[in-house]
Amino acid sequence: MSPYREALAWFSQEPYGGSSLGLAKLILSLSTSRHPFSLADCLASTSGPHRRLAMRIVHHYEENGVDDELHAAAEEACRHHPRLLALSHAMKEASRNLMAAWADDFANQARQQAGKPWTDD
Repeated sequence: MSPYREALAWFSQEPYGGSSLGLAKLILSLSTSRHPFSLADCLASTSGPHRRLAMRIVHHYEENGVDDELHAAAEEACRHHPRLLALSHAMKEASRNLMAAWADDFANQARQQAGKPWTDD
């Protein structure tokens, strides 16, 4: 049995458990960059057999990359944990907004410095 299928079994057994959420975050984050959960975030709520399963998932992903089985597991994770989609979308939007603000700040600083001679203070 692939580690993705094992995770799906946990989703069914513990739909609201922290470990189930951690495994779902991990699967979503590996399936596409649209779900920006860090490995540390995914592992924070897992322990024991769930953490070992998470590491098998990472190892499987390392060897096989994104495959049909990962996509199927991600779809199932979305069904079991739809709020994770809203969370990942909010995280992505917040990241985009912050990066846009930084770009604006950088551009403003560059414009201000263009009018002033550079000094090494």
